[in-house]
Amino acid sequence: MTVKIDPIDVQSLSKRYPNGVEAVRELTLKIVMGQIVGLIGPNGSGKTTTINLLTTSFRPTSGTGKILGFDLLRENAQIRKRIGLVPQYESIDWSLTVAQNLMVFAKLLKLSHAAQRVEALLDMLDLAEKRNDSMEELSGGQIRRVQLARAFLFPAQILFVDEPTVGLDPIGVDKVLGFLKDCASHGMTIILASNVMEEIQNACDRLVFINKGRKIFDGSVSCAIQHFRLEERVIIQSKTAVPFNLIANIEQSGLKVLKKDPLTISGVNAGSTLLSLLAPFMGNGYDLASFVVEQPTLRQAFVELASKEAGE
Repeated sequence: MTVKIDPIDVQSLSKRYPNGVEAVRELTLKIVMGQIVGLIGPNGSGKTTTINLLTTSFRPTSGTGKILGFDLLRENAQIRKRIGLVPQYESIDWSLTVAQNLMVFAKLLKLSHAAQRVEALLDMLDLAEKRNDSMEELSGGQIRRVQLARAFLFPAQILFVDEPTVGLDPIGVDKVLGFLKDCASHGMTIILASNVMEEIQNACDRLVFINKGRKIFDGSVSCAIQHFRLEERVIIQSKTAVPFNLIANIEQSGLKVLKKDPLTISGVNAGSTLLSLLAPFMGNGYDLASFVVEQPTLRQAFVELASKEAGE
């Protein structure tokens, strides 16, 4: 009988620095295989310290847990053999070419079929034409992709990535996020720390919001949006004048009229509510050119969470 092991299962992890600052407080977290989990929070919230604890770079002040079934406190070496890390800032040998940087790292890892693995990653991350260029010749986005390629040289079961798309243009962002999604679809667990909410919303199955070292939300993106009953926005372009009675009915329904030209409405479930209010007028000469519903975003949820925690 095969026993299922959760990649990450930690209880009450805390990290207090010698100066008394408690960077992580009582973190309990369980993550299943194949998830991309977004780790978000304001600057200085404890995201990087959390990654350092889960990768065994830091020893917790208190708490316990297992990574891939290995004890976080006593089996560091076993854990490190099975995880990958792409920190926000990573050293690169500037005197070597792109391919040489990857090959040196592959040899340090004692990987079999290293050359084939390097070539495959160069193709996947759109670096094949840069294989013989020195690192000094690369753009910031290309350097970031080399760092990602290094992390993927060996088949890690968990990958921790801190700000993976720093310096990338939109095409590079899509390529990297697509690559991460593909890895997760093949069973890799990915912890993605980022301040770019659009990336988290597009790539992650789940998000963990940390502030002042505490986990204050853990769930899906849609749950975060629903939790705060965030408002939809509806923009209506009209072919005819907006009836005065329609404006009055909208305001009486609890929706907010943000602007009258074009008619812009906001509120919880504003789209469906507005459709029912429009129906009587549509049969009496009121004619629409367009009806656009803008869904609430993770960025709004982030602001709500951060503001609530700050007491604003």
